[in-house]
Amino acid sequence: MTTFEDIVHTCDNLMGLKPVWGLSEEPVMCFSKKGTAKSVAERSLTQHYFITIGAGSNVPQEFKGRILELVRATGKYGETAAFVRNSVLKERLSQWPFAIVTSETYDVIGHPDILSDVGLPDKKIITNAYDSVYRDEERIRFFRTFRDDVF
Repeated sequence: MTTFEDIVHTCDNLMGLKPVWGLSEEPVMCFSKKGTAKSVAERSLTQHYFITIGAGSNVPQEFKGRILELVRATGKYGETAAFVRNSVLKERLSQWPFAIVTSETYDVIGHPDILSDVGLPDKKIITNAYDSVYRDEERIRFFRTFRDDVF
């Protein structure tokens, strides 16, 4: 098994959290605005990783408020359609026309709940994060203790 610390090394390398509606199917992460995708791509040069958490109206109940994956972003971004091969997925992602390319995706074992398993006091960390990668310094400290074998 691999730990969070084995991959990320320090929370300084953690860009933040991104709400998503499910597990990654292709090596991209989508956004509604080009500026947001560009900003995340630029941030990935110094903070390489972000955590995905199930949130939003399209997320299945079993993923709501759960940590799904640890993702390594690259500095590449552009139109989502240029990066997605699967035509059904491409159509589903059309509402998010811009994307960054990801290079690594680690499934988090058991998809821990951010409240009961990680110990966050509330879901504020994902309510402010839609369509971006959000870093809440006060709450990111909870991930410093996220050192068990999780991948």
